[in-house]
Amino acid sequence: MSIKIAFSDVDLTITDDEHHAIPSDAPILQCVTQHIPLCLVSGRLPGGIRALQRDLGITGPIAAFSGAYVLDEKGDELYSKTIPLDVALEVKAYLEHDLPGVVTGTYGFDKWIVDDASDPAVTQEEYFVEVQATQSRDLAGTFGERGIHKFLLMGEPDAILSAEATVSARYPNLTVVRSSPILCEVMAKGVSKSHAVRLLCRHFGVDPADAVAFGDGPNDLDMLGAVGQSYVMPHAEDAVKRAATHVCAWSNTESGVARTLAQLVAEDERLGERYEGFAARHGRRRAAGGPVGAARACGYSLAASTSSIVGMEGTAPARVTAMAEARAARSSASGTGLPTLMAHTK
Repeated sequence: MSIKIAFSDVDLTITDDEHHAIPSDAPILQCVTQHIPLCLVSGRLPGGIRALQRDLGITGPIAAFSGAYVLDEKGDELYSKTIPLDVALEVKAYLEHDLPGVVTGTYGFDKWIVDDASDPAVTQEEYFVEVQATQSRDLAGTFGERGIHKFLLMGEPDAILSAEATVSARYPNLTVVRSSPILCEVMAKGVSKSHAVRLLCRHFGVDPADAVAFGDGPNDLDMLGAVGQSYVMPHAEDAVKRAATHVCAWSNTESGVARTLAQLVAEDERLGERYEGFAARHGRRRAAGGPVGAARACGYSLAASTSSIVGMEGTAPARVTAMAEARAARSSASGTGLPTLMAHTK
């Protein structure tokens, strides 16, 4: 099967366990994206997805808020579906009154507001997505009549399970889905990652049967079923694993998405011909081994090592390398690089 487009969830799928870019993935994914679009589909707000793209040195379309807000490769809006402001105000009041044990973030376009910016759940989320929240209770003044794209509910597993059930029952006209044991997303009805996949496939003129997707959480289920090939990360829940055509051979910390994409792209013999044309147009250095060797360089370098990339055209941006070194030093000193709260996935 020829892969023509790829979709990946972000947190704990294409990131490390601290939800940040893996430096050695950068040159691999730069190679892959010379041949096929790589679309990041996440519950994050656009700025959080762009931060990861920047760290990896790649560009491409993004689907933020689990598909509620889709931007093309130039950053132009392809799709936006919001919760109307009046409904959002009602839901926010309900969450404050009936679910006091759950921390709520409110998102719209590239804005994110919270009631208390010092709350540990908020500061952890800021650390993960590399975006700072604004402390405000003013939904109307912040988002206006455009409405909001998402509420993010943060809490302990039992509280989140209860919130998913109660909010779903009270607001059947909204999409309510857990993205991890400690996170639940509330969006407009009809919002889904699979809708974003179909939209971006049409944008590129590609059949979803020729697409591959990667994920790890319950909110990835529909995306995994919308494409010809799907890979779930080894740490995923059993229900998510059953929805995919494959369980990834490598974990997120072992560069599972990058390694699998490198293999899939290298298996397409026609890639060599496409690469030759790309190199001629852009003056890129050809990889050793001829046209097909250019594609196989991805798989070869990964087979050798994910920490020492050989034969790749890109390099990990200095910023993400420095971040990784700082996190490694912090981990060595404290025994863990994570904040004290539980890690999560989206």
